[in-house]
Amino acid sequence: MVFVIVKGTNYPDEFTVERALTDALSAPEETPRGAVDVNPSPHTCSSLSSTGTIVPGIAHILNKRHHVRLMLMSAQELATLWPEYQRRSDGTLSSEAGEKQDLEEVLGRYQALIDSLYTRLKDAKTPVLADEFDNAERELRTLTATLYPSLCNHPDGSEAAVQQLYTKHEDPELDEDTRLAVYHCRALLDPDWKANERVKEDEAALWFCGKPMEATLAKYCGRNEKSKVIVKVAPRKGSAPSCEPRMRYEDQRALYRAMCQRRETYKQLEDSELRDRVIQQSRNTKQLLLGVAATSSSYNEGTQMLAASSSGTSSSAALRTDGLRPIFSRKEERELPIS
Repeated sequence: MVFVIVKGTNYPDEFTVERALTDALSAPEETPRGAVDVNPSPHTCSSLSSTGTIVPGIAHILNKRHHVRLMLMSAQELATLWPEYQRRSDGTLSSEAGEKQDLEEVLGRYQALIDSLYTRLKDAKTPVLADEFDNAERELRTLTATLYPSLCNHPDGSEAAVQQLYTKHEDPELDEDTRLAVYHCRALLDPDWKANERVKEDEAALWFCGKPMEATLAKYCGRNEKSKVIVKVAPRKGSAPSCEPRMRYEDQRALYRAMCQRRETYKQLEDSELRDRVIQQSRNTKQLLLGVAATSSSYNEGTQMLAASSSGTSSSAALRTDGLRPIFSRKEERELPIS
């Protein structure tokens, strides 16, 4: 078996799938110019080798992982909003105590599922099963519908429930708290949520070292059954995928929160306070460039001092130059005396 390490192309991700050396990477009828086999269905992931190539199955896993990651962001918000939403719901407080306790247990399972899926997405070494994240999607939707039955259930089925959420989100009379819950429920229930961010599974190919992979895995691994191959999923007819994104989702959200916090701080400051803050920052920059704290040195000879005095003040800043080489414009280095 070969461990295929798949790196994210458009969004940061990394996971491992286990495949055989004889698994095909391209259909036999594909020409070197890049004709694509469109027969494999993107949902037949239970038997990846039976579709002819393993590429659609790996692309399907990549898409499902990205979709689950988007669902988890909304699920975490829904878990936070649920107590307040339950308090504002009509007739909720007057319901039976056993039913309320059951919902609280469901909320605990919901949060535990969110944490476990976040941990699983960060695990890049354990091989991913074909339908692992398909099952995670279904479980997230089931628990969400249990916690928010008035928003996620419809007598005509799931498609009607999604359409109802889209219609309700555009209702101008809806309060903002309920609108936020509707938005996140829509992100969890809609199977086509942000479908433009996914890879087209029937046009995808595995890329290795800037080239689409052909034939079988044995071509790239030889006869080594324990080898690892790092690949990327990208369209076969397109250009080579670029380097993977450097920033994770968690880092992006932390950076955004810090930016919002700084923006709110600046809004509360007066003009004079803003001016004082800018002046203080500029002074700190000058001190960093010129006033570096002197460290202990084994020698003190050859130290030159650079004094900078301004009008009306006698302040001076020290610049260490003992580590610099002397400059001789007309002499070569081999002509300098060695001492």
